[in-house]
Amino acid sequence: MSRLSRYLQRIEEAIVAVSLGGAALIIVLSVVMRYVFHNALSWAEEGAIVLLVFSSFVGASLALRHRDHVGIDILSTLVGARAQKGLRIFSAVLTAIYCASLGGLGWVMATSDSALNAVTPALQLPVWVIQLALPVGLTLMFLRALELLVLVVGRGDEEPPEGER
Repeated sequence: MSRLSRYLQRIEEAIVAVSLGGAALIIVLSVVMRYVFHNALSWAEEGAIVLLVFSSFVGASLALRHRDHVGIDILSTLVGARAQKGLRIFSAVLTAIYCASLGGLGWVMATSDSALNAVTPALQLPVWVIQLALPVGLTLMFLRALELLVLVVGRGDEEPPEGER
């Protein structure tokens, strides 16, 4: 596994672990506060949702890294090995273009004047903080799509080498 790939995976796993763990902690704390102390946390739902959004977008990058996304492979089962490699290359290029396009628009959205000036109702977080989930996740997915493209072109194989999965 390349140094960049290991570095990205550590970042992705850390973000997903912290956001999922934080969301679980907030939800448990909210339940305890509500039913044991009869005092609801007004910000708990919003906080958990923000953390789950981050874990979803960054987790999608991890899924792409491990080739765990849902795929339709009917066409690749009908063609030969050379055409299958071409389809994998086409798929990786298309994924990279998609992620770059939407990720670029996500960066524009997160840095727009309305996102920079608005805040969330309960947590009073700047909206741009929440909107960063989209461009960050798609940028990581773009890098993973490029990694996949290099693997397919270089080795003719889309699976990560043994020990890297």
